[in-house]
Amino acid sequence: KQRKIKNKSHKIRHKIFYNIFRPLVAIFVKIKFRYKYKKLKNPPQNYLVISNHTTDYDPLFVALSFKKQMYFVASEHLARWKTSFKLLNFAFEPIIRYKATPAVSTIMKMLKKLNEGNNVCIFAEGVRSWTGETHKVSLATAKLIKTAKCNLVTYKITGGYLASPIWSESGLRKGKISGAPVNIYTAEQLENMSNEEILNIIEKDIYENAFETNKIEKNKYKGKKLAEGIENIIFVCPFCKARSSLNAQKHTIYCSKCKKSFDYNEYGNFEGSSFNNILELYNWQITEIEKDVIKNETYTNDNVTLSILSPDHNRNKIAEGRLTLNKDYLTCDNFKIKTSDISEMAPFGRKGIVFSTNKEYYELFSANKFRIMKFIDYFNLYKKI
Repeated sequence: KQRKIKNKSHKIRHKIFYNIFRPLVAIFVKIKFRYKYKKLKNPPQNYLVISNHTTDYDPLFVALSFKKQMYFVASEHLARWKTSFKLLNFAFEPIIRYKATPAVSTIMKMLKKLNEGNNVCIFAEGVRSWTGETHKVSLATAKLIKTAKCNLVTYKITGGYLASPIWSESGLRKGKISGAPVNIYTAEQLENMSNEEILNIIEKDIYENAFETNKIEKNKYKGKKLAEGIENIIFVCPFCKARSSLNAQKHTIYCSKCKKSFDYNEYGNFEGSSFNNILELYNWQITEIEKDVIKNETYTNDNVTLSILSPDHNRNKIAEGRLTLNKDYLTCDNFKIKTSDISEMAPFGRKGIVFSTNKEYYELFSANKFRIMKFIDYFNLYKKI
């Protein structure tokens, strides 16, 4: 009985903070992002919200469309903020998810919240889009919905990727961002669908291709250094095919090998390249590095720190120095892990990678230039062969 009373007081506190902060958030995002949104009409009793993921501000964007308080699934790195996280947890109690893991504990917490009649929001891609195109959603998300037996609301954010590309070193660009609920599916409708059918409707509803959308809308995203940081995602020269030779300054990307260059404009498109945008160049880039993987070439990066992340969200450094990866091993200094023992990898901001094995949860981090998507792409390709 005492536990029930305590849980009830927690719920009331979370609702109060949600209702206090929501109008303040509305003012903040309208001024900072010129964000436009549509509210959910005729909301069901309780529901799971699934949205695409474009910026670090997405939970704020989504919350504005939903008057009723909800709990958000958030990345584990928030829990490392210590004092700040204590305040965040007190007010909103985010559900922590460990990237690059099966996330069983996260699913159990979500189910508990939903079964208690609460609303929950999840960004089902797991990570922000690096290419401007929505990532594939795991079938486990559809299975969660079937198990929860709750209503589903799909939500889509547009313009976020071009306004705040995760690869960028220069911060936000001034341009239009908008968000709106897409569809409502009742628990009864979902009960009659297979897991695959649920997955299909989710991927269809939240799918966004930033470049195709902006072909139609023609919105400008203005900034002083639009291209800087693009080498975090694009690392094969489109002219000479050299690896890791691209660098960016202001709006221009240039190759240190062939000396050719191309520009990134305010619409998010390339000028002076046979590829129109990042997504096109990235997809071609994958076909190029597949050749490296077949040859079992080793990817290296200097000045990288390898740490184990403990259950209490502390970093325990175990190695520091040169990082190498091939189909056999991931090595940092003298510490080795079999590539086959690593289940999955995920980016952590622009400077870090998290990954898991059967025993531990690890983080790779470098304050220097660390082409993390190159590393993750090579790893994913090595896992396939």
